[in-house]
Amino acid sequence: MNIRFDKESKTTAHDGRCGWFQLFQVFANPDVLVIEATNPDYIKICYDAFKHFVADTHDIDIRQIDYNNTTAAVYDYSKPLHWEHKITKTNKKRWITSSWMYEDDLDSTDGGERTVRLKHRSLDPHLAPLIETMHNNPDYVDLGKSRRFHCSYSLIHKMQFVLDSKFYFGSTCSWSSWAKACGIKTYVFYNPALPSKYRKDFVEFDLQLI
Repeated sequence: MNIRFDKESKTTAHDGRCGWFQLFQVFANPDVLVIEATNPDYIKICYDAFKHFVADTHDIDIRQIDYNNTTAAVYDYSKPLHWEHKITKTNKKRWITSSWMYEDDLDSTDGGERTVRLKHRSLDPHLAPLIETMHNNPDYVDLGKSRRFHCSYSLIHKMQFVLDSKFYFGSTCSWSSWAKACGIKTYVFYNPALPSKYRKDFVEFDLQLI
């Protein structure tokens, strides 16, 4: 059986630029009781997935707030909470999971630091045919983009594939962070075309994410 999610429609709920694994770090913080968000549906989807996999999860009140492109709860990576030991794990290791970000997925009109960082994680689109050959492997699962899910079931379903995988390889994103949290061997790729003045800082940041 070969599984790929890359053709799935984009998420119908999204709050600013906060990935779901970043939100997991927030959910794990016992001091966080209220999350104010521009799109609470996105937060609720992520929170349902978090509760599915992480034992002894405390209740969180998710509220609507009206300001643009912002998530109020921000996790401080300098203070890790070490919640990963609470993940309900499995001994079934079958799948090879991956997710890929290509340069042409990015908004070329945005020249800010975030776009430069994402380019650092992306592959040249000419490599896509090479990646496509992986679909000949019956145990390969293409998770698709890390923010393409439309309900908690969709997110949980993909997270379970990662949890049951032999290893993850691909771009740095919430999938790679989740794989590392689950104790799955994780291999990430970087684009060496990144300007040298950014490379060291971005690599150090991404190593925290994975």
